[in-house]
Amino acid sequence: MSFELAHKVVSYVEGRASNRPDDPGGETWRGVTRRDWSRWWVQRAADEPEWPPSDPMVEQYCRDAYWMPSKAYQLAEPLDVVYYQAY
Repeated sequence: MSFELAHKVVSYVEGRASNRPDDPGGETWRGVTRRDWSRWWVQRAADEPEWPPSDPMVEQYCRDAYWMPSKAYQLAEPLDVVYYQAY
């Protein structure tokens, strides 16, 4: 499965915003924690991180931080999506 399709599936499952007090990940947007987003953003830009990030930026982040390092693209469907979601 392509990253674009896998990301669409995972984005649907993750939803949009979450900031539950019992969630150790803290505030999230489309499954991306604010903390991790800020770290990733600082490595690429000199200005303050945009929050919540735009959908294209979330897609780029997820490709860089999850899809490529997990090597989910090497797996058969639908295992690639499951692995990407869990990574």
